Amino acid sequence: MTRTTEPLDAAPARDARERAPRARPGFARSGRRDWILVGVLVVVLVALALILLKFVILIAGSFHRGSLMTGEGYTLDHYRRILTDPTFVRTALNTLRISLGTLVVMLAISVPAAWVYTRTDFRGNRFILLLFTANVAVPGFLVALAYQFMLNPTNGVINLTLRGLYAWESGPVNIYSMWWIALLQGISLAGAAFFMMAPTFRAIDSALEEAAVTSGLSQGATLRKVVLPVVAPAILGTTIYYFVVSMEMFDYAALLGLPRGILVFSTWIYELLNPANSVPEYGAASAVGLIFTLVAVILVFVYFKLIGSGERYAVLAGKRGAQHRISLSRRQSAVAWTCLAVLATVSLVAPILSLAWTSLLPYLQAPSRAALAAMNLDSYRVAIQELPALLQTTVTLVISVPTVSVLLALCTSWYVMRTRKPGRRVIDLLIMAAIGTPAIVGALAFLYAGLAVYRWLPIYGSIWLVVIAMGARYITWASRSLNSAMLQIGKELEESAATSGLSLGRSFVSIVVPLVLPAIGFSWYWIALLALRELSIPVLLMKDDTQVIATSIFGFDVAGSTGVAAALGVLLLVTILLLVGLGQLVIRRRAKRSGEVGGGGELAG
Repeated sequence: MTRTTEPLDAAPARDARERAPRARPGFARSGRRDWILVGVLVVVLVALALILLKFVILIAGSFHRGSLMTGEGYTLDHYRRILTDPTFVRTALNTLRISLGTLVVMLAISVPAAWVYTRTDFRGNRFILLLFTANVAVPGFLVALAYQFMLNPTNGVINLTLRGLYAWESGPVNIYSMWWIALLQGISLAGAAFFMMAPTFRAIDSALEEAAVTSGLSQGATLRKVVLPVVAPAILGTTIYYFVVSMEMFDYAALLGLPRGILVFSTWIYELLNPANSVPEYGAASAVGLIFTLVAVILVFVYFKLIGSGERYAVLAGKRGAQHRISLSRRQSAVAWTCLAVLATVSLVAPILSLAWTSLLPYLQAPSRAALAAMNLDSYRVAIQELPALLQTTVTLVISVPTVSVLLALCTSWYVMRTRKPGRRVIDLLIMAAIGTPAIVGALAFLYAGLAVYRWLPIYGSIWLVVIAMGARYITWASRSLNSAMLQIGKELEESAATSGLSLGRSFVSIVVPLVLPAIGFSWYWIALLALRELSIPVLLMKDDTQVIATSIFGFDVAGSTGVAAALGVLLLVTILLLVGLGQLVIRRRAKRSGEVGGGGELAG
């Protein structure tokens, strides 16, 4: 056997290395403090504080006798007041009914769409992708506003048209109902549910379907007995997750429920904080928020438990060959195209036309020659006059919120996924639990915080309090994306860096961040869109002189200025669709450069 010899000076060098002290966490090998690591740890602590702040303030506010800023002791009176109020049971039932209805509509759209997109040779896959991307991006409150203009029982455009045609005295359609709220919420969530379930449908080995067909099963029977049982855990997980999301939705319930006194938990909290003829009930709102949050957090943990045990349902192993796609008949393709056309009309075309029509008229009118003659651009002139101040706050929000969220999520994800430092599991658990905090409940907590520190730090009512509240809200969203990206980085890269003397902080900046840069960009882009369309947090935290476009639209509608609200809505919608188109173009070019040709690359975008 050949024996390798080492140079004469290798042994002393090896002995010197062995005698040298190991670098301590937080210090470079030279003994100097690793200031990059210190900065990362500070950011992790800030993220943890923002997440804990919501829970601590909610608990304290719900038990405090008066305002949190006064020392009046603690009490259970807020819970007695809420739990003995008949509104509590009525609101809980309304929330449950609307959420269940939302899920039925959402699943009826997203499950067939995911199957058609991933398992068949349907030629409209690009249209499906574009439609559901737009569905995710379009703000829910704009869709609700548009349907309010079309179908409110007093002067909705469609109701006015039907009354003119059939000489009806009222109605016939009333948009202010729980079932309309559930229908429109379900349609608005269908796109997000589609993107959540489509990868699972795509991962099914086509050999299972081929074996079923060979055994004599029809296409429908194969779908029922083979495909759906395999993807059932993914569907159930999506259902639980969006049940929580539907419970917290504010937009549709506020615009289509409040005018007729239909309350859900989110709008009840809003009314407790914005009463018409009394002072705000912060304690009662906190009690409702805490009860609501506990239910949501329990459901979120059920969701994570379910997806955490997903390996029990695994049907794939090893490398797969090309996937066989089911051929659709002409009739089936025609049905698919018809369903997509109806969905596009209901979710996009009708709302856009409604907003455009309303924005050009002095008041709501049915289509007629008189209405055409009355068209003008007065609402757009008012909207453009409002835009400079609105754009300043809106652009600040859209840039600052994703930057804060991604920075906090990047540091916490690295700490949790790439280090062995203490507290990693606790931090990850708290980030998961934060998903269950409804947006308006989190806004309530930061409203309390803003009031508490106002003497020393006057951020209450400012855009920066909204940035902090929304940045904290989207930490969880960004961390899920960045966690997945960091799991794909081999540990040997950081081990090699450590062997070469690179500190932990420098390794994070030089190795990890460049490798997860696409995930950082993707998260930043989508959080910016979410910030642009967010209504529930700004409407609770902003003052009249610090409005963004979304809250201004809401305010003009409440004040009865429907034309100005519609004009601002059209401008916002055009901006969002342009940003979505630009983002898709960038993603498509990047996919082509990296060789991601076909549906997989598109779906990833």
